[in-house]
Amino acid sequence: ERRGPLHSVLLGLERAAFRTADVVMTVNDSCADLVRERGEVAHERVHVVRNCPDPGRFFPAAPVPALRRGREHLVLWLGHIARKEGLDLLIDAADELVNRRGRSDVAFAIVGPGTVRAELAEAAQARGLGDVVHLPGEADDGRLREYIATAHVCVSVDPRNALNDRSLMIKVLEYMIMGKAVVQFPLLEMQRTCGDATAYARDADPLDL
Repeated sequence: ERRGPLHSVLLGLERAAFRTADVVMTVNDSCADLVRERGEVAHERVHVVRNCPDPGRFFPAAPVPALRRGREHLVLWLGHIARKEGLDLLIDAADELVNRRGRSDVAFAIVGPGTVRAELAEAAQARGLGDVVHLPGEADDGRLREYIATAHVCVSVDPRNALNDRSLMIKVLEYMIMGKAVVQFPLLEMQRTCGDATAYARDADPLDL
């Protein structure tokens, strides 16, 4: 959301790049719309080349009940644990489910490395969720498959903003290729990609999540 002289220069360079290119490749339809609208690029010069999960890495696997840590159900998030990921909303949702609604049968796993992992663990501990919310750190492909296979619900909690609305959250496709139930916020590109194959919570609303 920053504006100023540098922003104007960057937009000018972007327009020049669009106008001199024979072909513009982008990663999804939402970014393609931006290219056509802001860059005024003709429809036939814009091509979408998507990312997707590697089926050699993500495929159905046997669940590992021990990952539920003694509980009946597991809610899973995986990715890089950074402030922009909205994981505070997942802690809020866990607090609501466990401490306010009394659900003692649900565990949460937040899997991956990141700069705010310790901070997130402290936030969970402060709410009495230290034995409910587990942050095991980075996992290899085999362990990721085990976590996804074991989870009952997989979540993506990126809140809506101009960047996220045009982003393809690859973790959601990894959940889906393994046939898992998914809850996410209604980002524009993710709704276009997933349609009615996932459930959508009201944006940035941990109670609805």
